[in-house]
Amino acid sequence: MAFAIFGKYLYNDLAFTLKAYTQKESKKAFKTIEKYKNQYYFLGYIQYEFYKYLEDKNYKSKEPFLYFFAFKSKKIFTNEEKNLDFYPSFSSNLNQEKYFENFDKVKDAIAKGQSYQVNLTQELHLQSNLNVYESFLSLYPKQNTPYKAYMKNEFLELASFSPELFFKIKNKKIITKPMKGTIKRSNNPKEDENLKNFLKCDEKTISENVMIVDLLRNDISKLIKKHSLKCELFKVKTYPTLHQLISKISGKLKQKNDYFKIFKALFPCGSITGAPKIETIKLIENLEQRKRGIYCGAIGLIHKNKAKFSVAIRTLEKKNNNDFLRYSVGSGLVWDSQKQDEFEELKLKSKILEPNFYLFETMYYKNHSILFFKEHLQRILNSA
Repeated sequence: MAFAIFGKYLYNDLAFTLKAYTQKESKKAFKTIEKYKNQYYFLGYIQYEFYKYLEDKNYKSKEPFLYFFAFKSKKIFTNEEKNLDFYPSFSSNLNQEKYFENFDKVKDAIAKGQSYQVNLTQELHLQSNLNVYESFLSLYPKQNTPYKAYMKNEFLELASFSPELFFKIKNKKIITKPMKGTIKRSNNPKEDENLKNFLKCDEKTISENVMIVDLLRNDISKLIKKHSLKCELFKVKTYPTLHQLISKISGKLKQKNDYFKIFKALFPCGSITGAPKIETIKLIENLEQRKRGIYCGAIGLIHKNKAKFSVAIRTLEKKNNNDFLRYSVGSGLVWDSQKQDEFEELKLKSKILEPNFYLFETMYYKNHSILFFKEHLQRILNSA
């Protein structure tokens, strides 16, 4: 039975699917969604390379960059699997040498004025003891993000734990929340609070966030009524392994907007490209030499007069003809970025793949005390 998960709901009772290989087909798909959005829940994804449809009406892809399910029903998603442990093994890990090489090329491009912020990414390949759905269920308890998603079709299967809102439409108002600025968490509550405060005050982080806010403010202005634009800056959002800096941009939509126009104005999200967007996308394509796929695209739902899409980060993807999963991480580079710091951020963002582990120690309890307690404690610490 076909089903999919997005946010806190599981969608089922599939009516039909929509897919597009060209700009023309994507326009047709969005028109179908507009026609039947009061009747069905349209849940799907748009791959990062969808921007090629937007640029070139003659471009045709080998696989669909747009795919939507039309579901009739939804219910609250409950995770009843409690004993699944995700243990990945990496066949292709982060490549520091290649990252540093591309980092230097980005710095050169910034110096020449080609870009002033670039979201540089790398892709990991991994195998798992679990299938993709089981991996989703295993990771879900510690990555219960607002835009978590699971989908499977004839082309691929994905499990996403994105914390980032691409855009939301409700009551003719559009909201986007770019996420730019990351710092690790601490087990010490006082130090953890200090890290949050540092993130809000760090000049480099603030600069990165403002650049992307300016870009998205420009993008969203194409869609909204005059004088309706509002910005709320620099809110820290906390997740299990890191803190991130988020800003909010909103406005009232003009009357004549369809979903193709909305995606043409906003896609891909500036937080995962950089700025200026078009030139930076070209630079990324030359440097990364791969298709990002679902990663950095959009995953979301359209129903009635509402829409909600995530930026597809923190996402596992498995092509149906591959025996491995793809997982990508990235960071925004500006002129004063330091290569080692940025590479450490990539490692931090891949930590959600680390499995839980447990230590078991046998101790002898006699006369109200544990024999060799200090030695046992040291052995546990050494094992950890």
